[in-house]
Amino acid sequence: MTPQVITETLWCLTQEDGLRQPVDEIRVITTLAGRDRVVRSLLDSKKGKFHAFCSDYGIERGTIRFDEACISLLTAPGGETLADIRTRAHNEAAADQITAIVRDLTADPGTVLHASVAGGRKTMGVFLAAAMQLFGRADDRLSHVLVSEDFESHPDFYYPPPKPRRLTMRKSGKPARTVSTASAAVHLARIPFIRVRGFAADLLANAGASYGELVGQAQADLNLIDEECDVRVDVRTRSVTVLGRTAKLTPRELFVYVLYASYRKGGRGRDGAVSVHDITVEDIDSAFEIIAGRHGMTVEAALEFVPGFGFLEGVRRDVAVSDLKSLPEQFRQIRSKIARSLDAARIPDRFALSKDGDAYVIRVPGARLQV
Repeated sequence: MTPQVITETLWCLTQEDGLRQPVDEIRVITTLAGRDRVVRSLLDSKKGKFHAFCSDYGIERGTIRFDEACISLLTAPGGETLADIRTRAHNEAAADQITAIVRDLTADPGTVLHASVAGGRKTMGVFLAAAMQLFGRADDRLSHVLVSEDFESHPDFYYPPPKPRRLTMRKSGKPARTVSTASAAVHLARIPFIRVRGFAADLLANAGASYGELVGQAQADLNLIDEECDVRVDVRTRSVTVLGRTAKLTPRELFVYVLYASYRKGGRGRDGAVSVHDITVEDIDSAFEIIAGRHGMTVEAALEFVPGFGFLEGVRRDVAVSDLKSLPEQFRQIRSKIARSLDAARIPDRFALSKDGDAYVIRVPGARLQV
């Protein structure tokens, strides 16, 4: 209901020293009443303050796209356009829609988004800031426009005009006075914000999720960084589980993961970093013993009881005679497949196999590997 914040923000972005940047399009998120106010005060073809701003500052008409199609109207859960945000249901619906708008705008790599939390209900600004935290990229910005007291929300002040003019100030209980717009101070207060998009990269793919669901998903991803996580390798189900997220593996993938998990647990190499060329037959037998769960049996005997691991006979033979020509490429392919499986389960990269020079390692500092 204060469309002045739009032209005030536009003035800062295009005219304030040290901040000037090109503006190609303006988007407004509002209610039905807000839309009517914006159209009447800013977009009217004869008296609209947006057109007056462009004329005052020599901006060719059409250079900045801003018309009624740029206004996003919030709707209630039933689909009707909101006149205002007054109930819990309205508030939750607004959160979902604001989040969806920011997600869509930031999905285009060719755009830079400058989001202003000025105007609207307070929760609208909060949800916009939260959506920017979820989806904002490195060059995207968040701000609030600050206007000196005399001119804040003044019905006739929309931006500092190039040629100052005098406005009448009327306050309850005080005599009217006039003030020149030359004394108006308008500034953008930048709001630094934490961008979680890099930690929860698949948020963009979750197009139908509500604001609450997206926050929960992002928080779960952050928990994987913040908490000590048990990494459970279940040889029975051939899976890796971290904080309830499970990735299924093939026998070859499971074997390689268990092999390097055992290196991590046993302190072999540089914190578990072991080159393919340094793997021994004893390492292979020890890892397979964990998988087979048949302590004291030979590998040959255990293979009869655990289907799918016949490939180990060839691996043991190659390692025994140091014929490792094909093994590095096999491990490279297996590592890639493990990474894809863990990624599909939304398990972060640090729980997969990483390259460390010519060695592989599972990087899980502070985590407990349970096989």
